[in-house]
Amino acid sequence: MIEIDDLLGSKAIAKGLVKASSVAITAVVVKQATKEIKPIIKMTKDGLMHAIERHTVNELSQFVKKSKFLENVNIPTLIQKANQVNPVSQPNGRLAWVVDAGTNSGVDRVTNQPTQLYTVITESTGELVTAFPGLP
Repeated sequence: MIEIDDLLGSKAIAKGLVKASSVAITAVVVKQATKEIKPIIKMTKDGLMHAIERHTVNELSQFVKKSKFLENVNIPTLIQKANQVNPVSQPNGRLAWVVDAGTNSGVDRVTNQPTQLYTVITESTGELVTAFPGLP
């Protein structure tokens, strides 16, 4: 049987390796423990109504210059699909979930062009605030 100090030449080196290994393992455990957990989008009545009132084609003149979803788009389904992407923190503390729908989902007010991209905005805890075609 070979002793570890025979392989390394001294017990001091062996003790240093063991200590370095335990520090590295501790660092990994701490990093994993502090990793943020991505919230799940929680559909709210107010958030869904906000998206529908402002971002669908309707007679509400005060929202005429907003991005609009196409008429055949299922907005609640798009919102749920946003859970598949990672959100980005916004300066106001909210989260923006930018998703590629894979097909045109609406018209972006900035470009006035059809877009496949849409954005879901939530509170930091995941409660729906709004959703709209285009980028935040």
